[in-house]
Amino acid sequence: MDKALPADGGNHPDALLAKIRRANDLDRQGRIQAARVLYEDVLTRSREHLDEDQFRDRATAAALNLQGVLRRQGDSAAAVALLEDLLARLWRAVGDDNVESLIAEHNLAVIVRAGGNLPRARELAAASLQRRRRVFGDDHQHTASSRQFLEETIAWDS
Repeated sequence: MDKALPADGGNHPDALLAKIRRANDLDRQGRIQAARVLYEDVLTRSREHLDEDQFRDRATAAALNLQGVLRRQGDSAAAVALLEDLLARLWRAVGDDNVESLIAEHNLAVIVRAGGNLPRARELAAASLQRRRRVFGDDHQHTASSRQFLEETIAWDS
């Protein structure tokens, strides 16, 4: 653990944000394992409080960064499992029409496609597009992004 952080790590959202920022710095420095440890700690401390906005923001940020670390370490399966778990927790805590849920769902489709599972990516992308249309409408940038991603996935899967 980094000596600049409190010994107990802190569960306050500001302490968790500081850890995410430190992990980002470590990741940029190439200290990927040290970054992973901090992201995992933030995720562990925050994911049980996903009904609270600041904790949900921290958990989502930590999970998205951690999945990138896992993929760079060659563990795409763990990255997918991580986002599947986050998405399930978000759906239970705030529903499937919450912005963080919609972002996590889209990112799961992206990671699944990057891992080469095009049929599953296509299924996830279609579900994501459907929810984004319902929540944001057809003309919103998130909906357009999902539509484009689905079209690309279909083209790759053909």
